[in-house]
Amino acid sequence: MPVRHIGFRFFVIIKASNYVYGVDFGTSNSAIAIWDQNTGRVISDDRVNRSAPSLLYFPYARSFGSDARRNYLGTTAIERYLTDGMDGRLFQAIKTILPDKTFNQTIVNNISYNLEDLIAIILRNLKESADAVVGGNVGRAVIGRPAVFHRDPEREQVAIERLEKAASIAGFREIHFQFEPIAAAFAYETGIDEPKTVLVGDFGGGTSDFTLIRLDPEKTRDGDRSGDILATGGVSVAGKLPERVRLHGSPVAGRNRLLGSVTECCSRRPTPANRGRFWARALDCLRWSLSGSLVQTRGLRSAKPRPSFRRAC
Repeated sequence: MPVRHIGFRFFVIIKASNYVYGVDFGTSNSAIAIWDQNTGRVISDDRVNRSAPSLLYFPYARSFGSDARRNYLGTTAIERYLTDGMDGRLFQAIKTILPDKTFNQTIVNNISYNLEDLIAIILRNLKESADAVVGGNVGRAVIGRPAVFHRDPEREQVAIERLEKAASIAGFREIHFQFEPIAAAFAYETGIDEPKTVLVGDFGGGTSDFTLIRLDPEKTRDGDRSGDILATGGVSVAGKLPERVRLHGSPVAGRNRLLGSVTECCSRRPTPANRGRFWARALDCLRWSLSGSLVQTRGLRSAKPRPSFRRAC
């Protein structure tokens, strides 16, 4: 099955199908979009024009037949979990486990699931909702991924392979990956009327990713945008900043320092001689602001202490 990264395109035009799915499998929420290659537009339909929490719930099974595999997704998952008196298994933020080589499997209702199986349930649900809109089985997808899953190259590769396998289990036959901040930048590009150089931040539930990129509405159909990508990176700091981490002792001070650093770096105009170093420094400022002097706050999602946040890549 062909799999490749497309670091510089939002969607790939493939002649064998009229549609390509854009999949955002997020730590907190997930969504899917349908690209119509004939019209060059995203299909608008209430069945896919929404995001849903990336939650998966298995009720406690009273028997080990088909009932043992019954599960619920999204908001229904948390509603059923609470209705059942929390008598079952609720999975959340499973995307964050992708680079964790120590996770092999988990047992639910006497059935073994590996990580790819769990993620595939969420991806399959997204695919089926989009298939219902187009009236067919679309096997091509562009799946968003963080700029950096993990600083360790081996664990980074583990995460990519797991996400690929999960998508395959879900029914996708041709899979392409796109860095999430670049995808966001190209989506923004469709709404501008003049060239701009922008800093795009994707503050997700598991990672925060950034790109510095030159955008031009006249280039939206260009196949190769590598010359416009000035810098791309990510850090393992995410969620709601005031709740999840404290920078320099205070959530507000940390947030102000972050915004101040970005403003300081990006308010200076680059010259032809220092353009590359200028934008690299701007991204470094953003990384430094997010990663400097982090003090972890505990007990937000679990009674168990969470692993320490790592410094920026």
